[in-house]
Amino acid sequence: MHHPYVVLDLETKQSFQDVRAFDPSRLTVSVVGLYDAAVGSERAYRAEEFLELEQVLRRAHRVVGFNLLGFDYAVLKPVLSFDPYTLPTIDLFDHLQRVLGFRPKLDDVARATLGRGKSGNGLDAIRLYQEGNWDALIRYCLDDVRLTTDLYEYGLQHGQVKFPMRDGTIADVKATWVPVPEQARMF
Repeated sequence: MHHPYVVLDLETKQSFQDVRAFDPSRLTVSVVGLYDAAVGSERAYRAEEFLELEQVLRRAHRVVGFNLLGFDYAVLKPVLSFDPYTLPTIDLFDHLQRVLGFRPKLDDVARATLGRGKSGNGLDAIRLYQEGNWDALIRYCLDDVRLTTDLYEYGLQHGQVKFPMRDGTIADVKATWVPVPEQARMF
């Protein structure tokens, strides 16, 4: 049985170009999307709901995401009362980057593995925020949460995900986030 986990993704109010620095900590959160496996539901959190978000994150046995360590946590840290880097984390991006040797894109991994990709990009999300189109912004964010959840689960079930290589082939990439059974560790 898997311990309860949450899958997190967030969108920002501005781009790196807007803040004139490639520094995620200078960006501001517009919305956080979360899938909570303990209850089997997803929801979005806006700024006025971040205290509730904190409670869910603190309860989670692990937080799963795509580039949490390199992006999401840096953006989230200023709005939380604790350091998100202390959370038990499985960062699919980090695992895949170590195996592949380069920075994978969520869209590429999702298309090759699941047969479906992202519904937009981060710049679309910024535009939706600026237009005040919260429904579309939340839908976009939760779409990414669903993709990440499905990739994580696929990796757990199959021990690998798929990645399109430059030569046009689809490579099987070991899902290094899959826990090693206790018995296998003894040998």
